[in-house]
Amino acid sequence: MSSNGRGGNEAPGLRDLADVFSDVAAHMSVAQIIRDHLTNRRDIRETALEGLDLSWVGNILDVGCGFGYFTEGLKGRISPGATATGVDLHPGYSDPYLEACRKCEFEGSYFATPVEGFKNPEHRIFDLILCSYSLYFFPQSIGHIVRSLNKGGIFVAITHSHRHMADFFRLIAQELVKQGMTDHDVLPYSHLISNFSDENGASLLATHFGHVEQRAHPGSLVFRQNDKEAFKDYFRLKSPFFLKDPIHEMVFDEAILDKLLEIIDREGMIRINKDDVIFIGRNRSLNT
Repeated sequence: MSSNGRGGNEAPGLRDLADVFSDVAAHMSVAQIIRDHLTNRRDIRETALEGLDLSWVGNILDVGCGFGYFTEGLKGRISPGATATGVDLHPGYSDPYLEACRKCEFEGSYFATPVEGFKNPEHRIFDLILCSYSLYFFPQSIGHIVRSLNKGGIFVAITHSHRHMADFFRLIAQELVKQGMTDHDVLPYSHLISNFSDENGASLLATHFGHVEQRAHPGSLVFRQNDKEAFKDYFRLKSPFFLKDPIHEMVFDEAILDKLLEIIDREGMIRINKDDVIFIGRNRSLNT
């Protein structure tokens, strides 16, 4: 994790948490682990895009695009030859994102920049803006993003429910207490999820859109006794979201991991809430 020069008792900043995803290969591997262990077998992109006529879309922006998961979900929904632009903080996602565009037969481009640093050649240029599991990193930039959408455009954001991983975090908090760590009342992820979730996403977007639709996509992750190696990989990528400095910089993450593995042995499985939510914004309001 990168450092912003904060004191040891402060929660990591959003840039620090975003830096967790700078390891592109690890992120892609864990994303596959998540898909493999979901109880809801329906692809969330199907839930997000169902019923949307995108046949007319020619220009796409994917904000916080990562390796192009959401953009690739457009294959077959938009005519080949469309232009897709990916924006993400980390330059390592350029090749995977452009490969996702090639799979869709889109003309792709990628910009490695914080979203607020992305400057469009002109305003209102995009027909469709996507944002998948990233808007909680930059909710203050919603207005900047929306100004890139044309008058008849569609905005689709996938994010987490406030219940996402809550039960898992309670287990971790209990283990922190047992190990004498009491400074865990607000875990880093709690700060993050409060920025944009099912509890406030609609109201944040309503400032910029005449109509905001909200769709639920409930689910869980289940790891059983033969899934321990996958669970370890999942835990290690996610640990900065619930182990604050200096805890994460010590060995407590591995100690807590051992305790969680004991739960799998004792109960035969561990279940993690994976309730997600989709927001669809249309009909731009006049104050944008």
